[in-house]
Amino acid sequence: MILCNESWPTSVKRPAAGYDRVVVIAPVVRGGGVMKGVHEQVAELGDEARVALVEPDAEQFRAVIGRRAVSSLLDPARRAPAARAGRRHGLEVASQVAAVWND
Repeated sequence: MILCNESWPTSVKRPAAGYDRVVVIAPVVRGGGVMKGVHEQVAELGDEARVALVEPDAEQFRAVIGRRAVSSLLDPARRAPAARAGRRHGLEVASQVAAVWND
C-alpha cells in the first residue's frame, strides 16, 4: 500500500484495491495534506480484504529514536538499536502476517 496523492490516477492511488489479501508494511502511518494516513487507506479496502498492517511499535520507536524523531532518524548511532527493535517487532507480528498471507 502506498501513501499517495489524491490527484494520482486510481491505478496508482489504490494499488491494493481488488485484492483479497493485503500485507501493508508502513514505516510511516500518518498522512499529511492531501495524503491520507495508512489506517484510512486500509479502511477503504473494505471488509472483503483481509489485511495485515505492520506499523512501527510506538513504544519501541520512542525508546530507540527518542522524542526528537526527525533529527534522530538518520543518526548512525541509532541504526543498530533500530535494527534490533525492528527484528523484535517483526517476530511479534509474524503470526498476524502469516494468518493473512498463508490462509
